[in-house]
Amino acid sequence: MIYIGLAGWGDHDALYTNGSSTKEKLREYASFFPIVEVDSTFYAVQPERNARKWVKETPSSFQFIVKAYQGMTGHLRGEIPFQTMEEMFDAFIQSLKPYQEANKLKMVLFQFPPWFDCKKEHVDYLRYCRMHMGSIPVALEFRHQSWFSQQYIDKTLSFMEDENWIHSICDEPQAGQGSIPTILKATDKQETLIRFHGRNVYGWNRPAQGDWREVRYLYRYSQEELAEWKDKLKLLQEQTEEIYIIFNNNSGGDASDNALQLIEELGITYTGLAPRQLDLF
Repeated sequence: MIYIGLAGWGDHDALYTNGSSTKEKLREYASFFPIVEVDSTFYAVQPERNARKWVKETPSSFQFIVKAYQGMTGHLRGEIPFQTMEEMFDAFIQSLKPYQEANKLKMVLFQFPPWFDCKKEHVDYLRYCRMHMGSIPVALEFRHQSWFSQQYIDKTLSFMEDENWIHSICDEPQAGQGSIPTILKATDKQETLIRFHGRNVYGWNRPAQGDWREVRYLYRYSQEELAEWKDKLKLLQEQTEEIYIIFNNNSGGDASDNALQLIEELGITYTGLAPRQLDLF
């Protein structure tokens, strides 16, 4: 089965009926998609009350992919706001309890930064992360090309398989060392994650000036580019039971349209979604 959704639910105005408040958006989002990536957890370890609220606002079959806190992936500059690494991991894991209790936690995504390259100390840290996460399903996404260089690609994929990491496959610009190729290899027989970041080559790497984050994910996939994925998904379905696709090309409001286009392209009909609100005016 293929499940398609978006990164976050707040920035997709095209989905929502007139007058939808921030508090209502997740309920309405869940009438379109069966999964969502929770991005707020990257910026801060969220209080449990937030997760309880989000769990309550979604149908029983709805699933959350929760992004790991930036202190756990090396994005955070300066000191982490915890006494120890163990305390940080424990706090994050505790914040996941409401999802787990509702059987709505699909996986935690560890997305590492472009400076996290393939070397022994980083391999050791990946083992550290995996150990601390215990039985929680975890997906791994790289941003440094060295992990998939000719020298290391087989070892990287074997490592992910041996250490029980779900492969987060990327569709993203090919823009030097800070981007990775699309590697159509599942490392988990149950689940595989795919994230569509857009193909904005010129906006991908951080410029000297300008609002980089606003342009990095500014991209709209064409129907032809989405159709290319039909054969790729068939190949992956031979390797893994469930595929989760997240559209992250949010900057221009294109993610929701592209996700709905891909659902239509693949002929998918989801059951168990939230009731659809009617825009009467």
